[in-house]
Amino acid sequence: LWHVRDRIADDYLPHRVVQVFRWLCRRIPNAIVANSRATMSTLCLPMDRAGEESCENEYGNCYVVHDGVPDTVIQTPKSEWTANAPLIGLVGRISPWKGQHVFIEAAAQVRRRFPDARFQIIGAPLFGEEKYAVQLRRRVTELGLDECLEFTGFRTDVSELIHALAVLVHAST
Repeated sequence: LWHVRDRIADDYLPHRVVQVFRWLCRRIPNAIVANSRATMSTLCLPMDRAGEESCENEYGNCYVVHDGVPDTVIQTPKSEWTANAPLIGLVGRISPWKGQHVFIEAAAQVRRRFPDARFQIIGAPLFGEEKYAVQLRRRVTELGLDECLEFTGFRTDVSELIHALAVLVHAST
């Protein structure tokens, strides 16, 4: 059983890695579970014609199983929501397609209207994406957000951090 949680695509990984991974997907696992239809589609494993979230095909059994949401996330935020000082955050590995640059640009716009707003980018770069993280920090400084935007780095208490947010942003490109 292979559990795939990330896109296997040329715009994200080296072309040769994509080719090898897709080839292996067709030959090694008896079943593949992906966290989304988008992830499954990048494996070049066709879903059934009815668009069901599982299929049996020439490559084996393929299933889409969406991530669950812990009960701690589905609660009233710990932080008190006020129109003037919300804590707004984005969670994910620091990577261009995760959209931290979009979040930062939006934070600058929100900050103009709500000067007390605070922001968090929860996550760290992996897989050689440190240059992107440096670019993000530079942009934060250029926009004058150093005092209100925090990079938390890798965290194991993500559920608690999400719980503290007034707004959780999804900015993937």
